[in-house]
Amino acid sequence: MPVRASSGAAVGGSGDGGRSAQGQLYRVLGARLSVSPSIARFVLEQTKKGSTVPFLARYRRDETGHLDETALRQLIDMAEELQEVQRRRTFMLKSLKNRGLLTEELQDAFEKLVHLNQLEDAWEPFKEKKTSLSHRGREAGLGPLAKQLLYTSEPMGDVSERLRSVPDGAKLFQAVVVEEVQRCDEVRQLMLVECRQGGVISSALVASPRKRNAKEIGAVAFDMLKKQFEAYENRRWPVQRISAHNVLALQRGESKGVLLVKMIPHGRSKDAFFAWARQKFNGSQRQKDPKAVRLLSQCLEAAYEHILKATHTIIRRDLKKSAEKEAIAVFAHNLRHILMQCPMRDARILAMDPGVTNGVKCVALDENGGVLTRFKCVIMDKPKMKDYISGCVEKLNLNKIVIGNGTASREVAHIVADTIEQRGLSVEYAIVSEAGASVYSVSDVAKEEFPTLDAMYRGAVSIGRRVIDPLSELVKIPVRSMGIGMYQHDISEVQLLRALNRVVESCVTCVGVNALITNRYVMEKIPGITKSIVDQIVLARYAKKLKSREDLRRVPGMTEAMYQQVAGFFRFPNSSNPLDNTNIHPESYSVVQKLLELYEGRERREVGGLLLRLKGVELGEVACSVGCGEATLELVARELASPALDPRSELPHAGLFRRAPQKVDELKPGDKLIGVVQSVTTFGAFVDVGLHDNVLVRDVDMDTLHTGSLLGDLCFEGLDQLGRVRVRYDGTQHAREGAAARSQRQGLALESEDFLLLKHPRSTEAEPTLSDSLAAVREERHKLFASALSSNGGHEAAGVAAAAAVTHAGAKVVRPSKRPRTEDAAAEAAADKTTTTVAPAAAAAPLKKKRAERKRHAVLSLPSEEQEEQDATQIVGDAVPWWRPDEGAKANGPIAGRVGAGKEKAPGAKVPRASETPRPREALQPATPTIAKDNEEIEMFFSF
Repeated sequence: MPVRASSGAAVGGSGDGGRSAQGQLYRVLGARLSVSPSIARFVLEQTKKGSTVPFLARYRRDETGHLDETALRQLIDMAEELQEVQRRRTFMLKSLKNRGLLTEELQDAFEKLVHLNQLEDAWEPFKEKKTSLSHRGREAGLGPLAKQLLYTSEPMGDVSERLRSVPDGAKLFQAVVVEEVQRCDEVRQLMLVECRQGGVISSALVASPRKRNAKEIGAVAFDMLKKQFEAYENRRWPVQRISAHNVLALQRGESKGVLLVKMIPHGRSKDAFFAWARQKFNGSQRQKDPKAVRLLSQCLEAAYEHILKATHTIIRRDLKKSAEKEAIAVFAHNLRHILMQCPMRDARILAMDPGVTNGVKCVALDENGGVLTRFKCVIMDKPKMKDYISGCVEKLNLNKIVIGNGTASREVAHIVADTIEQRGLSVEYAIVSEAGASVYSVSDVAKEEFPTLDAMYRGAVSIGRRVIDPLSELVKIPVRSMGIGMYQHDISEVQLLRALNRVVESCVTCVGVNALITNRYVMEKIPGITKSIVDQIVLARYAKKLKSREDLRRVPGMTEAMYQQVAGFFRFPNSSNPLDNTNIHPESYSVVQKLLELYEGRERREVGGLLLRLKGVELGEVACSVGCGEATLELVARELASPALDPRSELPHAGLFRRAPQKVDELKPGDKLIGVVQSVTTFGAFVDVGLHDNVLVRDVDMDTLHTGSLLGDLCFEGLDQLGRVRVRYDGTQHAREGAAARSQRQGLALESEDFLLLKHPRSTEAEPTLSDSLAAVREERHKLFASALSSNGGHEAAGVAAAAAVTHAGAKVVRPSKRPRTEDAAAEAAADKTTTTVAPAAAAAPLKKKRAERKRHAVLSLPSEEQEEQDATQIVGDAVPWWRPDEGAKANGPIAGRVGAGKEKAPGAKVPRASETPRPREALQPATPTIAKDNEEIEMFFSF
């Protein structure tokens, strides 16, 4: 078959081909992200020249079509993926062409794939594996024989004799046939559709350790580990409806060797595969060659097992990838709000790092985070500890006490509360997160900051400083050590760090950097700057040569391109030019001067307020008259109206400060509690209510609730059987009513109050909410799962699957519904509307023995001549071959002659269906596994 030329050269190539490929890239990006190709081109070209995303999002909004940071990063990431896909596709097509395997149908299949994972999956059967059985088989000349068996219906003669002439001929021949079947794109898509729509993921606890690390921890520790995962004993989830945190929990349990996780295909998957094989391969029509019939039957059985295994691997990989994206989105959401907590500038703090063995480490800090004094006390000596606390607070005039939430934090809190009450101290205390403090205390950054301070006190300094200025302190801590995510240690470190570093950069550029007092570690997070330039800035600051943005331009090593990227993010409060303390870029200073001339006689704040009132045509006319874009004019107007506004000023502080502790024995059901959110997840929020442990609050609005925010309307309900605090949240409706009331009040304020007195936001573009991020990930997963239907052969595969779904259950024929499969229908089909049990390891046959039996059945064996004649007689004389329709085919449809129809039986090994799991003896029957319903969660893994 002639093959046309490839539709596109590698992206980034030279000449007309490279330019046309780049143009195609811009058009594809524009279509996917709903932007014009010219905007996509501008963003990619500017990024290639060194422009950073925060710079483009703030100072090039007119050229980027008002895209925010999230949209810009999405465009850049998608461009990188498309370029990598095109590069890999070009390599694959070239390799197939050089080996004589490229056909027009195969090229179409590869060119329709747009995701890198899908492309690699399609390439897998075509890889050259010189040590594989299939490669050895083709080297031995068995390739033509395999194609003859599959694609022709002519008699093949004595195949067994020909295979015996090749060492390991049976194994090699079967491997070649299996690879030939796997190379058919439509069967891979068919199996993906079947397993994604009807497949089920099951989990069960193992009886004994299955991993080396699980065996090394000992029997007692392994039993404790099993107890953590006991909620996952005999559980089932439909593939389409399993939640992200359950996917990650199963992955963690499997990696620790305590869970056995399997994918169970739907019973119709095998029927669909053989129905497809009957239509695809002419060899299934061979009627006068029973030996070839039996040979093909065994090879197809082995091909089904191989494809099914590969399909399960793909599905679990895709589920893991989607779950990791959700976990990263949750982590990024929590990190952003922790970094953006409001600083407590006037706080003089006693920071306490609680402990039992090494005592309680205490450090007193001034308003700037400087260490005033330090001491250590022990919980066992309460009178002495109270004397230390009261003496330090009174002598140094401290007004806040901050306690890390580590070991013995509640005990220390009670001692502090008693001290406040007994000594009459005018001070409040709060328990805050100490995650990452121990990591910081032994880091190079801590040693550089406090070379003479003992490491055990450095952790207390970090605990106190993250209340005084969270952003400046938390940037020093590795983001993965902050403990605010969902299974952050089980997901890809590269992807996680990439996303979290972007969050840090975004927060730093949003707040800005005070060039006169901000530490170097914050300055290093400004995108586009280097550590060597930061060193020069610090030296210039110590030499008092850094007073304005113009001085920043003269820092040694600062190029004009770098200055353009970073100048807008530096603040100079004492500069002679007040614009140096705003978000206005130096390149727009001339615009401000023209505006002041245009509104002669008015103050800057008044000019900004007037500009913010302009809309549409009027705004465009003013922008044209001063020579800038409308987006730039809006930025200038906001900064003139509200100069030097800290976006963190209206956000909550770290911790919930109290004067007296909550005691669970003094609470009764119905009492109201107030807590501070410690972490937000996809299934709820963990809230510190001042009791002995955090509580999980479900049914919260993830868009309005974030880490560090106060949560009221919590109703105490008591303790559960494990002694954990149970609360009920009554604030969902109140939050909706409050938001509506605030919106109404804001509208009235705009009409009645002086416009100049209102606080104006820094950006008209709101940050994407957590629910938006999760919805985008889930939509991507949905499209990925549905993409098999739209790829090459997808519609034919779906038709074969629907036809093969006509199954026999005893005397009753069950036909598939013509309506689209819903999630509930998929769950019912997966469960087969019956109660299914999963046999434990003790009740079933030994695992190794079962695996050995499956291998013996799966590997093609060459029978003796007498056995061949006996099998051939039975196949031809006693039953109609499974791929040849019998007389009932005319009445029951084209698939009536498939495996399991009537009295027909497939030759070779039979693979049990999911609905045909053999039941163990009654005495050994375990508890019935359950299908997790929609939105059903598992609480037992929260203690991980």
